[in-house]
Formats: sequence, C-alpha cells, structure tokens
Amino acid sequence: MTDFSKSDELNTQIQYRLIERLAESERRYRTLVENLSEIVFKVDHLGQITFLNPAWTKILGFPIDLCLGKPLAQFMDETEQGGWQMILADLDHCATLRQEIHFRDHSQQTVWLEITIQPRGADGEFSGSLTDVTDRHQAEQLLQRMNTELEKRVAQRTQALNAANQKLQATIERLQQAQCDLVQSEKMSGLVQLVAGVAHEINNPVNFIHGNLEYLEEYLQTLIQSLEFHQAHNSKTAAAISSLTETIDLEFLKEDSQKIISSMRTGTHRIRQIVLDLRSFSRIDESELKTISLHEDIDGILKILNYQLKAKLQSISISKNYGQLPLVECYPRYLNQALMSILENAIDAIGEAVKKVDSKIIMPSSSTYFGTIEISTFVLDSEWIAIEIADNGIGIPLLIQGKIFNPFFTTKDVGKGTGMGLAISYQIITEKHRGKLSCRSQYGQGTTFTIQIPTQQTNLTDSPAQESANSQR
Repeated sequence: MTDFSKSDELNTQIQYRLIERLAESERRYRTLVENLSEIVFKVDHLGQITFLNPAWTKILGFPIDLCLGKPLAQFMDETEQGGWQMILADLDHCATLRQEIHFRDHSQQTVWLEITIQPRGADGEFSGSLTDVTDRHQAEQLLQRMNTELEKRVAQRTQALNAANQKLQATIERLQQAQCDLVQSEKMSGLVQLVAGVAHEINNPVNFIHGNLEYLEEYLQTLIQSLEFHQAHNSKTAAAISSLTETIDLEFLKEDSQKIISSMRTGTHRIRQIVLDLRSFSRIDESELKTISLHEDIDGILKILNYQLKAKLQSISISKNYGQLPLVECYPRYLNQALMSILENAIDAIGEAVKKVDSKIIMPSSSTYFGTIEISTFVLDSEWIAIEIADNGIGIPLLIQGKIFNPFFTTKDVGKGTGMGLAISYQIITEKHRGKLSCRSQYGQGTTFTIQIPTQQTNLTDSPAQESANSQR
C-alpha cells in the first residue's frame, strides 16, 4: 500500500468519525429541543414557520405538521397583529428581543407566551423560543382582582366609618344640644321659682305695709289734732298739754312724722317696682309669643343689673342709643335671658380689663381706664331690627372667637362660668327667634355683640345681613 493510499484512508476515517460526532451532536440537540418545556421555533424571511418542537403541540394543541409553512402571527390574538409587525420591523436593529404576546390555543383559549427572538440570519431567517407565562399572568390578574376588591372593601369600609363618624358627630351635637336645653330649662325654672318666691315673700308684705301707711298717717293726724284741740279748749289740761308738747317737741314730731311716712311710702314703692322689674324680666306667664316694647325690657334688665354694676365696678357707665323701634313679636322670657347673659359678659369683660390695666398687662388709650357699655337699637328694614351691645372690656382673642358660642366653652376660671351663657343665647336668638347673633372683638380693645331678630315670627324673610351673605355664595 502506497503512502498516498494510507493517507486517503486516514482522511476517510477522520471524516467518518466527524460525521458520526456531528450526527450524535445533532441527535443530542434534537433530543434536547424536543424535550424542552418551552416552544422552540424557526421562521423564514416571510415570517412563516419552518420548525417547531413538540412543546408547541403540548402548549397550544396544534399538530406541528399542520402549522409548518403558516405565518406565526396566525396563532396570535388579533390585538397583537399590529405589535407583531412592529417587532419584525425592529428585529433588524436590535439584538435579542423579549416580550409577552397573547396567543390563542386550538380551543381559542387565551395563552400568554413570552417570546425571545434571536437576531436574523444572513438569509433573513430568525429563531426563538416561546415560554408559557399564562399561570404567571393569571396569578397577576388574580392579584390585581384581589387588590381591586381589597381597595373596594377599604373604600366601602372607609365610607362606612365616615358615615358612622358623621352619625356619632350628629349624636354628640344632639347630646350637647340636649345638655344645653337642659341647662337652659333648669336655669329658667330656677329663675321662675326665684321670682315667684320674691313675689310671694316680698310683694305681699310690702303691699301690706304700703296699704297701712295711709291709716298710720291718718291716725297720727288724728292724735295731733286731738292734742291741739284739748290744748285750745280745755283749760284744765291746757297747761299739762303745753308742757308735754314742749317736752316731746310736737312741732318737730308733726313735721318729721310726715317725712318718715313719705320716706316709707317711697321705699315701698321702690320695692314694689323692683318686684315688677323682676316679673317683667322673667315674664313668668309669658313663655309664648307676645308683642312687647323692646326698650322697656332692656331698661328692666338694666335695673336688675344695677346692683351688679355697683358691686363690681365703681367706674362704669351705660349709654343707650335707642332708635325708633316698632313693637317686636318674641318670646319675652327667653329674649330677656339672652340679653341678660350678653350684658353680664360685658360687665365681666370690663372687670377683666380693670385687672389687666392695674397689673400693666394692657395699657388703656387714656391715663385712666373707664368702663363703658353702649346699647344701640335700630331698624334694619321693614321686618328686621338690630340690637348692638358694645363694651370696652378685655376683648376676645382671635383664636377662640369661633368657639365662644360652643356649649361648655369658657375662658373664665373654674367655678366662675359654665360656658353655657352665650351658647344658650345663640340658641335663643338663632333657633327660637330665627335671628342672627354675631360677635366682633379685638383683644385689649373691646367686644360688640349684634343681635338681629324679626319684628314678627310669622311671614318671615331673610335678614339683610343673611341676604347679603346668600348673594355672595
């Protein structure tokens, strides 16, 4: 055998072994591809399928031999067609591409596949894989539905809690209103009992004294005339009577007894007037609607407060600027209570200002502080009147001005205020009389309360201030 023949035989053996190894490698690759759980595909330059592994049939249910030569896009959902064309157009300009695409299986059920595409070959072909991510999508959709349901339940629960909070707030407000009504009722009941007691315990005895003064004066006149008659006509007793008249100073007794009786009559008149003022203020028998002269009621309240002014402040003055008011239809007992409460607050505010001035905490506009309360009344229109009560007291800090009408809110020391006076006044004015109660105040300067009420409680329209507020809304 020649050297050439040996060399040719060796090359043949090498080629045979290479072919065997290639065939083995191909068998291994094909076995690997055929056993993959992911779909492996190859598509030509026209987008038609040239190769599929068995996972295609396992996942989508289509026979491989019936799918070869068909466009891959044919097995995608219609909504993916436009996106698939864009993928093909971008395939020449990018490396490996990965994206989730919505496929349809043989029963037209949704199957989500994650496609991974390798760059095109020289002949325009490209290959890739399709991984079933349907379970993941279903899990994500389930999670999304659960999140949506949870958000819905949270929203419903939040709405329910808000509704419960609103009901609770309404319950609290009703409770506070009930407490306010109870305090008002007890306060008015106590006042009625006080006035009834005064009328019974004072008025009757005073009337008895006042009625007997006339008889006492008459008896004294009779005694004096009798002494004078005996002195003039009975000579036996004239000397003794003259001596007696000089001893008792009859002329002085005649003059002074008249003064005493006149003074007693004035005193009983004053006591009777005080009782009338108390009855006028409390209006024991007038808890229902009645037409009154508002100025007369204010004057009666000021008479009752007069002792308080004297007891608390020596340097305070009250000025009245009364307008030409018509008679007002109202609930006198309750309206007087509201006016009394506001005036008492003005007196207390001036008392606090005096303390602040004395301690140099605030400085008055002049060298001497003098407390003043000014009461003004005027007509707003044909149906509404207004009352302003202004003082130069301590004033109300801006931060708490919005709270002064709240039940149980007070700035006074413990035991000196219930926090119900202005709350009750607000209720009396705004609810019982369908009016308006407002406050303007500057700390260290003073406060003005303005009351607006209709002259009649029937055929009522909005007050001018309310109409102005409504027009601005």
